[in-house]
Amino acid sequence: MQGDALARSIRAVGLGAFPCSETKTPAIPKNTSWGVWAFEPIEALPWRSGLVGVPVPPGLVVLDLDTYKGATREQVEIALGVSLEWEDALIQHTMQGGQHYAFKVGWNVRFGSNMAGVRGLDTRTYGKGYIATGPGYSPVGGGVHTMADAD
Repeated sequence: MQGDALARSIRAVGLGAFPCSETKTPAIPKNTSWGVWAFEPIEALPWRSGLVGVPVPPGLVVLDLDTYKGATREQVEIALGVSLEWEDALIQHTMQGGQHYAFKVGWNVRFGSNMAGVRGLDTRTYGKGYIATGPGYSPVGGGVHTMADAD
């Protein structure tokens, strides 16, 4: 699926979508914010690669588990002190062999990399974070589209 077609399907469920480069960085006009472009007309955006950025909606946190860096689910649970419903939260496998998990939350979660002392655990949060999807990613279940069901 081309980037613009994928973006249309993501927008159809109420999520934002904007073009990303092959390196997963926003492919938008310089000196502008991806947050602004996430809901602009798709025709106004340059879709050079097939990758699409999807902002994390309110009420969710996405855990980006970089297993290729050695991060494990067990390390995350030990660091957080809780068990997580990993299989229910898995939305896609990443290009480099990691995974994205979307969890519902009722509180603010810090945005960042190598969180809770776990190398390879990144958090993506509402207003600050997005995840990429498209060629090279393997959706699980409804993929990123399931993030629209956060309510």
